[in-house]
Amino acid sequence: MKKFFLITCALICCWQIGWAQQMSKIEPELQNVISLKNNGEMIKIIILLNEQYDQFEMRAKTNPIFEKKAKREFVINELQNFSREKQFNVMQTLDGYAKNGIVTEVEAFWMVNMISCSATPDAIETLAQHPDVFIIGYDKIENMIPEKNPARPAPKSTNELTWNVTKVQADQVWELGYTGSGIIVAVLDTGVNYNHNDIKDNMWVHPDYPNHGYNFINNNDDPIDREGHGSHCAGTVAGNGASGSQTGIAPDATIMAVKVLSDQGSGSQQALVSGIQFAVNNGADIISMSLGFDGGGALSQRKTFRDLLVNVLEAGIIASVAAGNEGEDLEQFPIPNNVGLPGNCPPPWLHPDQTIRGGLSAVVCVGATDKNDNTARWSSPGPVTWQEVSGYGDYEYEPGNGLIRPDVGAPGVSIKSLDYATNTGYKTQDGTSMATPCVAGVMALMLSKNPNLSPAQICEILEVTADKQTPTKNNYSGSGRVNALAAVQMVPTGLIHLESYAVVDAKGNKDGKLNPGETVNISVTLKNISSSTINNINAVLTSSDQWVSISSNTATAASLEAGATVTLENAFEITLSEEAVPKNGIYFKINITSGGEDSDPYFSIPVFGGYPRVSQILINDASGNDNGILEPGEMAMMNIYLTNFGNEDLLSTVGKLTSLSSLSSVIGTSEKEFGDIFPDMDASQSFTISLKASLEIEEVDIPMNVSLTDIDGNVYEIPFSYQHPCVVKPVATLRHMSGNKVLVSWTSTGDGFLYNVFRNGELLLPDYNFTYIEDDEFDPSINNCYYITSLCPDGLESAPSNQVCTMPESLGTSIADNIRVYPNPVTSTLFVQGAELKTISVYNIIGQQMEQISVKDNVTSIDISSYPANVYILEIMNKKGEKVNKKVIVSK
Repeated sequence: MKKFFLITCALICCWQIGWAQQMSKIEPELQNVISLKNNGEMIKIIILLNEQYDQFEMRAKTNPIFEKKAKREFVINELQNFSREKQFNVMQTLDGYAKNGIVTEVEAFWMVNMISCSATPDAIETLAQHPDVFIIGYDKIENMIPEKNPARPAPKSTNELTWNVTKVQADQVWELGYTGSGIIVAVLDTGVNYNHNDIKDNMWVHPDYPNHGYNFINNNDDPIDREGHGSHCAGTVAGNGASGSQTGIAPDATIMAVKVLSDQGSGSQQALVSGIQFAVNNGADIISMSLGFDGGGALSQRKTFRDLLVNVLEAGIIASVAAGNEGEDLEQFPIPNNVGLPGNCPPPWLHPDQTIRGGLSAVVCVGATDKNDNTARWSSPGPVTWQEVSGYGDYEYEPGNGLIRPDVGAPGVSIKSLDYATNTGYKTQDGTSMATPCVAGVMALMLSKNPNLSPAQICEILEVTADKQTPTKNNYSGSGRVNALAAVQMVPTGLIHLESYAVVDAKGNKDGKLNPGETVNISVTLKNISSSTINNINAVLTSSDQWVSISSNTATAASLEAGATVTLENAFEITLSEEAVPKNGIYFKINITSGGEDSDPYFSIPVFGGYPRVSQILINDASGNDNGILEPGEMAMMNIYLTNFGNEDLLSTVGKLTSLSSLSSVIGTSEKEFGDIFPDMDASQSFTISLKASLEIEEVDIPMNVSLTDIDGNVYEIPFSYQHPCVVKPVATLRHMSGNKVLVSWTSTGDGFLYNVFRNGELLLPDYNFTYIEDDEFDPSINNCYYITSLCPDGLESAPSNQVCTMPESLGTSIADNIRVYPNPVTSTLFVQGAELKTISVYNIIGQQMEQISVKDNVTSIDISSYPANVYILEIMNKKGEKVNKKVIVSK
């Protein structure tokens, strides 16, 4: 469904061709900000560019690189070169704008192909016309600390182990000799009090950064904490107990202080991207982020951080991220938008219980538990979805499905850690913010045992060894509460490493790629990293992915000299299911046994192919009651939009539509050409559909299928369903009694239905009765239009009833005084109301007339469901020949 933003304006004499593209690239929130600003005022923006480094190309290049430092350096170099090239034209444009004073504070990023700056409204609207720009978002300052309760003073204790340390059994890991030594944890937060006795000896040291990190709020090298949140989190990672209380999970880990939040706990997209980029560029092994954007983030933010954290994963770095504390605020942040961003990004490893498959990123999402291992009631639950984000379209959401969040839980209630206000004190706080650094500390313990662990290995071990609260992974407790001892005990420390792999598809299409339905061999190269010869090497391939079967899983090598490599040609054979989703990687693990020590390296093979899915259905029932809904006994045009969510082109496609229900049928031609559908692009076709008049209100799900065939003869079966909304019966009467008193009544749709009453597109109240009397906030001098919707048995909202309007008691002196334009919030419809109207002409932004409508009543509806996102001008004329113009912004 489209959203509409209405702005009144005079008719523009000379329309610019670029506006159509411009408005679709400016995010709606930024459009609103622009409308409230004077032209000279600066607005902080984020410019996300069209071209982002292809994650599958990057993965193909990084998969053979198993040495972590080399992998990180390769990714950094690749991303820097890519962004420098792709940003060149936009940066030149911005340099010119800066000389004219309409753009300031320009900063280019390379971890994600993005530029931030401050710009005037005119500059933003012109920038949106640049062909290299994907979307421009408003980079507002917002609170990003999901802190549940204010900090509480905590007594200083001598030689105390805080309860969260012993709960996850971190103290027992220290007895094994693993304390996080040599592992750098970047704490992205309000900064760190690096002078606190419990952390000062654990701070990161770098000659270019004398204060152990960087401050991206004030753009200086002093990331001191003046709020407290960051110091508390740093203490949970690595507080060493020097002042009496042992708060750190990994007391010898190194803390890199990255200040991305202000002294009030607020931050911006620019600051957070800068902080992540700094951590990657300066050698952090783990990124800890006890922060997030509420509601899952705006669309531009979600695209930015998913791209960013995919690149973090490719660099071999893992992130521990808070789920958020909105679990008790589901009305304001309903599922699937309850988990904050970037905590809603995917993990590095997909649990077998995650049946809805999708792509990966660096994020381990963390929920909060109490002393009894119960999930805190305010800890944000999943699932989440990425189905509407460009370039991804994965983890499709239906109630109960989507991407499971969180991955694990950790102690987050009454957590004692460092008080920033003194150099020896402590305080107690609640929140997923407190749980997140606990998990980061456990990660540090694991890496201190084996620094070569991949993010996928770390994530799997954390989830597999967690103390379960339920038999399966779920959207409240994840895989359970982390157990540091069990996790470290499971960390492998073998001397044979996986050097590289290759796909050999001689039995398939011979393109060197893994495609759905294909049987391939996998060759692997192993390296002996020890100083002596190793004999009797045995390698066993496994995978927990439901789409792959392994027919040959074992390979051997008699011996391997120190520092030498051996390639096991065609060592394993696998078959990929036809149902496997392209773009997603299939993860494998090789258990290598030799010399008494095991190694369990991971690698992933990306799946290639097209992946068409129905992304939108629009109904054109102009021959029926023209309300945009296919109703019982009606025949209508069904516009079906197919989007290719895969990573290969679908060329010369033909689709055949079939109804799988006896209640509906396809009339006329059922086979039509969709043409070429490139990755992340869509194509549409229209089919004539009818519904039987006997359809009952409970039968709201009409199953259908598109069988799509491409030029190579590949057939894609695409099941979907048309959800038929129930229909409220028309409003029976409306009576304007006197002054500001009006009576609306309607007939019943069914027993116990809840009805919503709308006036001029605004919801007045829900009501179980069949009448509504309004006697306040009613302006009798204008037309007031009412319609009703009801809630159906399946919870969906019905289509709106017909609309009835009062006549104004008095009119203004001009047509402009009596014209109102507003959207119907239920359907893609605009309503125009006014006295003595004659015609409405709709023009696009370049002056082409879209349609002209003759007005028969004082209220006219305009169906704009087929209008592309753009700016339109409504030229409204009354019977006296007077005209007024309204600008309408339509954004998908």
